[in-house]
Amino acid sequence: MNEWVQFAPVREIEASRTKRKRESAAPSWPLKPLALSWEERALLTEWVRGKSGSRRWGKLRELAGISRLDLADRLWPKLLSFGAFRVSEVFRRARWELVEIAWADLHTLQIELGVTTQAQHASEKLSVVNCLTELSLDESVGEVASVVLQSPLATKIKQSRAELLVSLRDWIRSERKGKRQDFALFSRPHTKAISGSEWAWLEQSFDLIACGIDRFLPLVWLAGTASLQWGSQRVDLSGQPFVALSSETLGKVTQVDRPPQSYWLIENRASFEKQASNLDAACCLIWTAEPVRNFVCEA
Repeated sequence: MNEWVQFAPVREIEASRTKRKRESAAPSWPLKPLALSWEERALLTEWVRGKSGSRRWGKLRELAGISRLDLADRLWPKLLSFGAFRVSEVFRRARWELVEIAWADLHTLQIELGVTTQAQHASEKLSVVNCLTELSLDESVGEVASVVLQSPLATKIKQSRAELLVSLRDWIRSERKGKRQDFALFSRPHTKAISGSEWAWLEQSFDLIACGIDRFLPLVWLAGTASLQWGSQRVDLSGQPFVALSSETLGKVTQVDRPPQSYWLIENRASFEKQASNLDAACCLIWTAEPVRNFVCEA
């Protein structure tokens, strides 16, 4: 017999020739914390997830996996002796076999193990609903928030999307511009915190470039004969068919030598390349994947 069952007495509460139910005769829990190793505590934490007051032993062994079957077989008599649950057993092949366990106080056990309780789940769900309801009134993210609110998605997914919508709303309100890494840092502690599936959802739901979030550093393509200068740096457009500069660099330009008489903003990249090959010297051709803002150069 398991050593833990020996030192903590267990009594029968129902019994017949083929079936019986047992519980601890002197339960120490929840008056005292569960005296478990970290491996036992980790496995028990997996067992107590959910709201069911009872679990089939076969399912609990399945959760343990092949590598932890011995641990599971050592753990259940210990938990029985502590009073964490009662057990139902059947008599088969000349021995008693565990069939099912019934938690004595699942709510308290989940709290001790740091597992979200049913009450906490309900509170989280209400909090997410309230957040999405408020977001649905916002002009920039309201339509998408309403879709998330009415969807059958799990609460955790809704919560994650609500957090992203709050960040996107605040990003737009503050008129921020930057790359995806910048938005990720703005919304969460590190750039990898926004998963690929979340980025895919954001892309599907919003025009991210219009929201000021670009996949890469925004570039402006220029063609002409002008020479751009900022500080000790200079770029001569006449030496190349066209040149790409970051919008940040372009904003630093302080002087234009051989300034053009006109600037043409071209919407189509193919059209830009075609016209750049046969451009009037008095013109500067500009193409960018996003609108050009605050581009002011003084001759």
